[in-house]
Amino acid sequence: THGAVASGSAATATPTNCGPAGSDCTMSFDLKATKIYAVHLTEPSQAVYLTVTNLGPSDLPKEATIGVTCSASGTSWGGASFGTDYFDSTQMTKVALAAGKSTDIDTGLGSSMDVVQYQYQITCKVSITDGMWSDPNPGNDSLTATIPDH
Repeated sequence: THGAVASGSAATATPTNCGPAGSDCTMSFDLKATKIYAVHLTEPSQAVYLTVTNLGPSDLPKEATIGVTCSASGTSWGGASFGTDYFDSTQMTKVALAAGKSTDIDTGLGSSMDVVQYQYQITCKVSITDGMWSDPNPGNDSLTATIPDH
């Protein structure tokens, strides 16, 4: 099963950096874009997924929203002079994700790709979209892959 399905679950969030008597609590999640991959290439059900890993220190609670923004830039197998293709996608999903666990998120790009005609450079970025939470290491939020990779 694909989509926003966590391997492991986080029932409750673990606050960090709390002030006196629990005030000024911030939960911090280092989300990492781990892998971009495609399934069912050249079939009507083809899809492109981004694997997102929560490096912690806190568990991501189920009410947190993860944003995944991706772009695909295709170049004809015969070279750019034979054609190019470009599109992007943004997916917002709520998912509970324990520290140290990963989940696969459908990027929404698969249905637009024509891998018979083009090879794509896909770049995806994951973010926490809720203002009360933060990602202490935004440097590992983006990833680029070539699909198909042959």
